[in-house]
Formats: sequence, C-alpha cells, structure tokens
Amino acid sequence: MNRTGLLIVAGLLVAACTVVLSGQSATSHPAEEFTVEEYDFKWIVAKSGDAKLSVEKTQEATVIRLSDDMDSLSMVAKDAEAVGAVLAKTDDYWKKMKGSDKDVEESVEAGKHVVTFWNSPKYGFSVSVREAGRFAMSSVSLKRDEAKLFAPHMQKAQKMAAFVDRKITF
Repeated sequence: MNRTGLLIVAGLLVAACTVVLSGQSATSHPAEEFTVEEYDFKWIVAKSGDAKLSVEKTQEATVIRLSDDMDSLSMVAKDAEAVGAVLAKTDDYWKKMKGSDKDVEESVEAGKHVVTFWNSPKYGFSVSVREAGRFAMSSVSLKRDEAKLFAPHMQKAQKMAAFVDRKITF
C-alpha cells in the first residue's frame, strides 16, 4: 500500500476511534448525561519489574505514587520532586559505596521522605524510599536502574500533576 493509502486508512481509523470513544454512533443521537460522583484515574508514568511510578487522581487529590511489589508511597508533587532530585544522585552514591567489604548505608531527607542508599557485599546496591519518621519496613525498595529511571520523571512531578488536573476534569 502506498503512502497516500496508508494516510487514508489512518484517517479512517482516527475517525472511527473518535466516534467510538465519544460514545456516539454514526447516526447522531443526543448524548446522555451522566454524573460522575467518584473516580480513580491512574497514569503509569514508568515501570520496571515490580516497581512503578504513577500519577493518580481522585475527586479529593492528585498524588504521585511510588510502589514496588510489597509497598507503596503516596506523596504530593513537591515532595516527589525532592525525592527525584535525591534519586538523580544514585550513581554518585553507588560509586562511593561499591567495593566496600562491609554493609554501608547513607540516608538523605527529601521533603517529607527519606531516601536511603545501601550497599552490601552479599546483597548488592539498593535504594529505599520511606516517609520520614516511619520504619524502614514500610518503604519502597528500588534497584539502581529503577531509581535512575524514575528520577527524571519525579523531578517533573508538579508539571505531570498539573497536566493530569487539566486533562481529567468532571
């Protein structure tokens, strides 16, 4: 199929999707009115293995959620940006800790959260994020590559939350 044919097919698909997504049939009937009283919207911004970073909106608030297979943390966008700024330094902490013959850890406050970098000769390098004042058992654990993947997204958390607030309205 040539380029013009592909463009025509693509245009027809977009038109068909628009009709389907708008809830209207090809024979235009008046749209029904619905009332949305409760909703949960989740945008999965990035994920790696069991770790996920998402922007979630309910009728009460828009939050940034960081989760692994065991736990999750919900934070306001400003705190997520602070955590992201610390996670952006993951390689610096990894370089400083690698090669140690004993367990090494360093914690850094980030908004209302604490980011802990940990290296063990037996278990390797990891990063955990928890609410300040909470036990480490209620934390999200990340591998080095996951922390590096999530950092730049978290540093834009306020812009992402504002985007969701603009796009998801009732």
